[in-house]
Amino acid sequence: MKIIDPENDEGYTVLHIQDLDDLWYLQNIISPGDLVRMTTLRRVEKKDDMTRSKETSRKPVTLTLTVESIQFQEFSSNLKILGKIVSGDENILGEHHSFQVGMDDTLNLKKDAWGEQQRKMLTEASEGLYKTKYHIICLDDEEAIISLLRNYGIQVVARIRSGKSGKDYSSTNNVNNYFQEIYETLISKSITGKFLLILGQGFTRESLAEYLKARRKDLNVEILTFPTNRSDEAAIYEFLASKDSEDIFSSMRLVEEQKLIETFLKNLKVNDLAVYGKEMVEKAIDSGAIETLLLSEDAFKTEESRAILGKLKNSGGNVHVFSSHSDPGNVVKSFGGYCGILRYRLPEQDLKHV
Repeated sequence: MKIIDPENDEGYTVLHIQDLDDLWYLQNIISPGDLVRMTTLRRVEKKDDMTRSKETSRKPVTLTLTVESIQFQEFSSNLKILGKIVSGDENILGEHHSFQVGMDDTLNLKKDAWGEQQRKMLTEASEGLYKTKYHIICLDDEEAIISLLRNYGIQVVARIRSGKSGKDYSSTNNVNNYFQEIYETLISKSITGKFLLILGQGFTRESLAEYLKARRKDLNVEILTFPTNRSDEAAIYEFLASKDSEDIFSSMRLVEEQKLIETFLKNLKVNDLAVYGKEMVEKAIDSGAIETLLLSEDAFKTEESRAILGKLKNSGGNVHVFSSHSDPGNVVKSFGGYCGILRYRLPEQDLKHV
């Protein structure tokens, strides 16, 4: 995300969207009640009094909305912002409108007050703290799943079936056709970058790696392969939890989430250095015991979380907002959206979860 103007004369922050991760960040930066201004296409109706027919057309118009809801639409690579028109065309003031924010769009955002975590997310997005993208192939002899590891989770790029059919699949020709389709898909999707990882079980993984390494010049990417027990998208989280991933993914936001959730679950099971649920988390914050607060996206967007984050700031604790598009984020959500890693154990009577 590029900050074109941190604060113009009207108090707006001008932002330019550069990739899909920016939209996920923006979903958590924008809050209901904020003002968002964009140039958009608006349908205009014209009525012919003689024929009573209606014609519709779209024209560009700059509108300002008071935000009512925000929805990240990963499937269409858009962020939908719905709100009431407060400035622009006088004929439509007070009407509802939605902005569809996508790649290369520019918007103006004005907030009454910026939260600390919103500022942190804006910094992450604009300074490219987690910008490196990694493509991963998870496969067995029946299916290959090509995914892009993003900051907020896993984006499946393509699924390729081998066409395996009993004894016929064992022929070299069928295996090569499977690998050729994977290779052509990688080329068509412009898969480039620092690493292409291949995960899965058995000989298929190693065979594909050798096949692609022979064509590395066309792919322009370093190819690495690691064994995993799973061969679907879950293989990625399995790998993220392994020591092999540390050097490769050390700068990924998703890796940080995976490590935090593992620490939370281990502490919860082994030494009581973890709590969950809003009530227990608040007790731990009041006691100054929270080292790191794990928040789901949904919890982060509530009014209740603002007070909790204010208390946490005073006690010197850290906070991490988890994407709802990732497995670690779903774990946090399953614990009520509030999880805490503790500096020290709370008194035994306070460790009763309700």
